[in-house]
Amino acid sequence: LALAILRAAREEAQDAGARFVVLRLPNRQELVGWREGRRGAAVSLLEVCGDEFEIIDPTRALLGAWERVGPEGLFTRSMGHYSGAGNEVVARVVAGALGS
Repeated sequence: LALAILRAAREEAQDAGARFVVLRLPNRQELVGWREGRRGAAVSLLEVCGDEFEIIDPTRALLGAWERVGPEGLFTRSMGHYSGAGNEVVARVVAGALGS
């Protein structure tokens, strides 16, 4: 089902003359899992999609930032959304990928 949705979205983007990319936005729990050596279901889906879709995945950059600022520096306390620092990491990765 996920692949069918992505294929339909890609077709719509291409019909509109746009570039279609899949952006992975790992949450706090996923990053904790990566740090502990666990890979989640999202990784399996990305592996399946990797041959068919352009994927931007800021996970490694977020893990590097985690080492510098800790989870409190990457996520807000209330809702678990990315903080300003977390958004900056994602923005740099996206800009680098789209600029190439």
